[in-house]
Order: sequence, then structure tokens, then C-alpha cells
Amino acid sequence: GWRRLRATCAVFTGSSYLALATDLRPVLPRGSELLIEGEEYRVASAGEWTEKCIELTRDYAGPTNLEASLDRPDKPRPKDKGRGRAKAEAEDPPKDPQPVPPPTDPQPGSAEQD
Repeated sequence: GWRRLRATCAVFTGSSYLALATDLRPVLPRGSELLIEGEEYRVASAGEWTEKCIELTRDYAGPTNLEASLDRPDKPRPKDKGRGRAKAEAEDPPKDPQPVPPPTDPQPGSAEQD
């Protein structure tokens, strides 16, 4: 079964990021499953994972929602049911996220016309 979290998040169609008003890292560790508006997603094992933003393994496919509901499994579920929890504990810890490159500047002259 699933348990509804008290906190909500903002999700945007085509984005893999959850915008948070509450730090959910204690209840949504890296690699954990979650439901966003009833659709199953997984927290990315690398990438953004801060008190304000959590990255998913895939883009959100539903409609943009500034107060999307979140559910998590009642009990942690292993990624591969045939191997149990031992394999998940034996995996390498996640590497530090790579820095996000700054946005590239527009080509000279493309932003304004004289």
C-alpha cells in the first residue's frame, strides 16, 4: 500500500524536478519510489536532491500542478523483488551530483534588433 504525505510539491509537465516547500529528503531518500498524483515515479540516485528540489529518474508526464499530492510506499520495496534488500544495500553509494552548467548566452545580436 501507499501512504499520503502531508506535504505537496509543484510539478511541471516535461520536467524531472519536484519543487518543494518542505524538505522531504528524510522520507524520500535517493532511489525511493513515490506516487505523484497517482502516477509512479522514482527519486533519482544522482542529481538534484536538496530541501527545495528533488530530481526524478524521468520527466513528469502529467499536467503542471502547483500542489500535487505525494504518496510513498508503506514499506520500502526492493527494486528487484527476486533479489531482496541485500542487493540494494550492496550497491555503491550515489556519487556527488555534477554541477549544472550555466545557461549559454544567446548569440550576439539575436536578442535585440537595432
